[in-house]
Amino acid sequence: VKLPGNLDPVIDSDLTPDPQERIVTGLTRKVNESLVFNVTGKDGDNDLIVLSGKGVGFDIKDYNITFPGATGRGLVSSLFEWNIFCDDVNLKIKDEFTFQFIVVDNANKCRFYKADTLDVTVKLYPPDNTGPTLLIANLNQDVQMLNNHLTVELGQQITLGLSGVDLDNLPQPDFLRLELIKVEGEPADGYVFAPAEGLRTVQTTFTWNPQCSIFADGVYENDYTFTFRVVDDRCFNSKGDTLAVDITIKDVERSDAEFLPPNIITPNGDQLNEYFAMVKQDEN
Repeated sequence: VKLPGNLDPVIDSDLTPDPQERIVTGLTRKVNESLVFNVTGKDGDNDLIVLSGKGVGFDIKDYNITFPGATGRGLVSSLFEWNIFCDDVNLKIKDEFTFQFIVVDNANKCRFYKADTLDVTVKLYPPDNTGPTLLIANLNQDVQMLNNHLTVELGQQITLGLSGVDLDNLPQPDFLRLELIKVEGEPADGYVFAPAEGLRTVQTTFTWNPQCSIFADGVYENDYTFTFRVVDDRCFNSKGDTLAVDITIKDVERSDAEFLPPNIITPNGDQLNEYFAMVKQDEN
């Protein structure tokens, strides 16, 4: 008995110019990018063929991947589409994915099973990230700030405006957190600062009206460094910006050189030097 001839089905994709290539490697994508390509199955006998695809070691449905497959005679095609979002992957657990596509001809007259396969491997990387920028502004015009250094006397209030800005906006703005991460110099009592959070931009203030209690052991000039940081939450590629503000606080300069009290009294009723007393003046 001589069986009729039956050509093998052939699978191909538009990922490579070589129709004979059955293993595609070196393919890379970043999170927030897309992977889209066509897979084609052909049969020279115009037999009924079935085109399908699957993940090797994983279910493509778990990763928001679509590949409907196709069934038809002679020529079939289906689109593979993967919009790679952060919520769908965990690069710390899995960052390489292999997909296997198969075209099967088992509906020929003699029911011979014939098939062709194509393996595609893609390596995922973190998304691009420009990172946020931290800005600090001196909001008290009576206090001079030079190169992020403030010098103040007791009674002068320190008021700083802090803001973080992030330019990344796709596929969505980054979430930012602005916080005070380090305080150097003791004691640093009485300052007010609250961390802030927000999308793309974030703002908060730092205020401090130092009191005499910060001075100890006969030292009346203290140096402090406050370090602030803003951090984004870009998927697997978080970045931040840090700025430090140096603050020197001095006691108020006082001198008794001009203090010259009267050294004589004349209680004669002329309202001049009638008595001797130490009177506290109202500073206001």
